[in-house]
Amino acid sequence: GALLAALLVGTLDGWGLVDLRTRQAGLPGRPAMLRWTPADRRWHGAPPRSFAGRVQVLVLELRHQLVTAALRCAAFAANVLRLTGHHAAKALVRLANFLYRQAVILLRRARMSLRCAGRVLGRAVRGLVSTVPRGVRIVLLPTAVLVPAAALVPMVAGEITTYLTHGGPGRLGLALLGVLACVLLWTVAWAAFTGEPFARTRDSALRTAGLALPHVVLLTTVGGWVLGLPGTFGHGRIHVGWLTLTLTALVLVFLVRARPDRKPASEE
Repeated sequence: GALLAALLVGTLDGWGLVDLRTRQAGLPGRPAMLRWTPADRRWHGAPPRSFAGRVQVLVLELRHQLVTAALRCAAFAANVLRLTGHHAAKALVRLANFLYRQAVILLRRARMSLRCAGRVLGRAVRGLVSTVPRGVRIVLLPTAVLVPAAALVPMVAGEITTYLTHGGPGRLGLALLGVLACVLLWTVAWAAFTGEPFARTRDSALRTAGLALPHVVLLTTVGGWVLGLPGTFGHGRIHVGWLTLTLTALVLVFLVRARPDRKPASEE
């Protein structure tokens, strides 16, 4: 299909780029007209006085006229045949020139079409070579990493639900590993889609993680107390566990350490 399309485009591009001038055979020249005249054997002396002499003069004149008419008819027929042959030869030469010209132009157009098709294929190959890596990076690679990340989300949700309802550090560890794997896969997809250098992508990911970590810790702490307090007092299966207590202690420590110094400055 691509080859046929390239040939079609090459034919359209190269059809008008050929030189239409070709060598032509010369036409034969027009033959000269034939003019045949008989030898004049008529009576050229004084008219004879006798009856026999006068009859002889008439016979010679009649014979001369008959021979002249016969020669003129023969010359006319010969001229007609020669002109007919001349026009037939011109027609054959013109037909040969026409066929030769069409054949040469067809060969030139076929060669030019192949050249243009080759150029089109070359440009297409160069475009494909330059586009394939970008397409793989923008389309295939993000898809290849986002599909496993999407498949990990239900597993992570199930492990978190199991940890909230039944507890167990193993469940929490699996859930954290799943979350870390999802974040890494999302980061890889984002880096592949943007096409930024690795160093810039790494620095951006670390900066984003540093900005998001306090929010995640605070949200997890608040969520643990909101979801765990009813169960702690016997109104649900989710209880306040060691993770919520540990994160609460860390939050309190950071709050105490980040408290501004309210002591007034010493007056001199």
